[in-house]
Amino acid sequence: MKLRSSKRFPALLALLLLSLPSAAQQPLPSGAQTPDGLALLSLSELVLDRYPVQHVSANDLANLARTLIGREYYVKENGATGSKPVSSLRLLGNTIVLYDTKEQVQRARELLARLDATHEEDVRSYKAVEYRPRFVSLKTATNAVENLVDLSVVPDRGLIVMTDDQGDIDAALALLARIDVAEKQVLLTCQLIEVGDSAHGLALPRDLTDNLQKLLPGSAFTQVGMAMLKTSVSSQSPVSVQIESPGKRYQLSFIPVAFDQATSTLTISECSLTEAAEQGPRSLFTTNTVLRGGEYTVLAATGATPRLLVVRVTPQG
Repeated sequence: MKLRSSKRFPALLALLLLSLPSAAQQPLPSGAQTPDGLALLSLSELVLDRYPVQHVSANDLANLARTLIGREYYVKENGATGSKPVSSLRLLGNTIVLYDTKEQVQRARELLARLDATHEEDVRSYKAVEYRPRFVSLKTATNAVENLVDLSVVPDRGLIVMTDDQGDIDAALALLARIDVAEKQVLLTCQLIEVGDSAHGLALPRDLTDNLQKLLPGSAFTQVGMAMLKTSVSSQSPVSVQIESPGKRYQLSFIPVAFDQATSTLTISECSLTEAAEQGPRSLFTTNTVLRGGEYTVLAATGATPRLLVVRVTPQG
């Protein structure tokens, strides 16, 4: 609504300026502060406007607006000393009268319009949305958004029921869309290879043989054990796989630390190989290392007749 000059509302102006005696002394300059801290304004700075209350209690709205944005000031032409302060906001019937600078009146009108909302408008922005996690646990999804929205959990149905403002629910759903995704999977191929003077059994892949020849020139290589495991590498949960070979059994264990999807590089910690023995498990090595996707990595060589543990990581899907 366009702000109007105070000259258009003589009756309202009289109400606001009632009983404001003229000061006997020289008035302070406009914009100055009086000894009691109130602003001193000139009549030329003031505008008069009215806000008709439509949906809520006019008295309640006026009291709230008075607390949030209302103020008192002195009018320069009436003097600051001995005059009564003017209130920027008053209630007249079902109308709130605003009398202040143009900027203050505009701010007050915007605030009043936001507060003077219908019940239907409030309800319309308040939504209830159900969400069922697909790839993460109900607890993980709940922990992710419990500080963003009001929610309740239905464990028997695996549901989160979010009841809040539409904007907050949209933010929670956007976060869940980033978190609730399928974990990255890799195929872990473990080969136990015996080093000797001659090879026997199934032939090894050519690229693997070439790499082993660089490591141990002139040797022959025979696969004596193998294991394959498809596993998730998105969480730091321990992974282990058993490798069987004639007369011996080994267990490879590690913890995924990070997986770079662009290069399919898997960083692992606490990587260890344990040999099963009559006296109990025997640890052969423990290390932290990086496995590069699609490449063969020799993790260890053990025994008088060396046995190599070769691991290859292949990304899945």
